Amino acid sequence: SEVLIQLSELDFHSCSFITNQSISKYLLSHELIEIIDLRNCKITYKIFQLLTKYFPRLTTLYIGQTEDVSDRNSNVDEFFLKIYFDPKYYLKKSKLKYLSLEGIYTTTNNELIEELFHNSLTQSSEQIRFLDLSRNSSLNNLTYIDCFKHIHSLILYDILPDTIELAIDSICTLKALVLLDLSFTRRVHEPHNYSKPTITLAKLIRSLPKLLSLDISGTNLAGAFSFNSNEELAYIKKELSIDEHETFTIRSSIAGLLLLKHELDFLGLFDVEERGSARQWLPAKKVNINK
Repeated sequence: SEVLIQLSELDFHSCSFITNQSISKYLLSHELIEIIDLRNCKITYKIFQLLTKYFPRLTTLYIGQTEDVSDRNSNVDEFFLKIYFDPKYYLKKSKLKYLSLEGIYTTTNNELIEELFHNSLTQSSEQIRFLDLSRNSSLNNLTYIDCFKHIHSLILYDILPDTIELAIDSICTLKALVLLDLSFTRRVHEPHNYSKPTITLAKLIRSLPKLLSLDISGTNLAGAFSFNSNEELAYIKKELSIDEHETFTIRSSIAGLLLLKHELDFLGLFDVEERGSARQWLPAKKVNINK
């Protein structure tokens, strides 16, 4: 008799021969699959249609490029086709808990791509606990990120500060957030800074009570190296409409962290502006920093 082997995981990381067509032809019958890794494969956005229609038990999905291909000559296929793009091919998976759309490569920015991201994320947000949107140059709007009510880890590495600032109020609603990565690659010819770094950081700290891991490497969120703690705290309270009599006891050489109610487990300060390694008080058990 014929023996049917049912897979629970498809790990095609860096398998260049994997395409939309190969998955469609050989793998759609495997209904028990819970984990799919398609990073560095030759797939396009139309894979979302297959993933939506099949694989009913899917809980973990990795798609995109793990290396930055935008700064070097590369034959990497674009995820979004230039000739014709249909935003109806969005992802809709209600059981997803871990979703990585890292480094989606495209040289085209348009509203249809934004619409696809919006639909894919909001339609798959119900159970998401971990979300990685690192290095997505086509993402200019994340104001809808407040749809992830139960998320505990949010990776926004190399997302432009302008995009983060526009979405800051939405990020601040993610009360279950434990890990937040806002790190950025410092590019000599492309300086990107937060317009109000201390207030932006303080607002996040004030709004995310469960936060234990924070990475602000490569950004200016650490603020000025030298400041008067009492004066800076008074300024933050005024800007964030905090009762002037409320007390904060954490000692910090980063003004935006003065609102912490507890020490962080991890703080990423690699390649920050304003002499990160020389700051005396860094309220974290582990700090990643330039020596």
